[in-house]
Amino acid sequence: VRPWKRHYRCMPWDCYINIHMTNARYMGIQDLSRTYALAEMGILFSLFRRGFLPILSAQEIAYFKPIGPFQRFTVITTLDHWDEKYYYIRHEFYKGKSLCARSMIRGVFVQRGVTVPTETILKQANITVPNTIPSDEISAWKHLIETKKRQSN
Repeated sequence: VRPWKRHYRCMPWDCYINIHMTNARYMGIQDLSRTYALAEMGILFSLFRRGFLPILSAQEIAYFKPIGPFQRFTVITTLDHWDEKYYYIRHEFYKGKSLCARSMIRGVFVQRGVTVPTETILKQANITVPNTIPSDEISAWKHLIETKKRQSN
């Protein structure tokens, strides 16, 4: 699956007291970027018409360089891995060639409160990529999420 690129500009209202883009704005832009990716794949409305809703189940982000007011930046969204239940998407924020932030999200599709297998969604999207072995990063993150779940019970 090819990565999806979206271009944005940081506006003053996207910033906070440190005069760079606020943490919450990164999350909102990730949501927009995933929505655009679904639209560019041509499946956004067909999934919603069938009652498939994307739900975010986990996310993490690391910040490397600030994005200031009026600066242009690009978000590259990539489907990194999927398993029977979850899909894993990477978002990278760039100013020019400089990586500013990198995040991972784990999501699931549900229909009437029931989890829809990822393979069903991929078939709806005409995506025929084979499932890959998760990277070390995703494997470690999955383990961390499961550890947090166990500790919260």
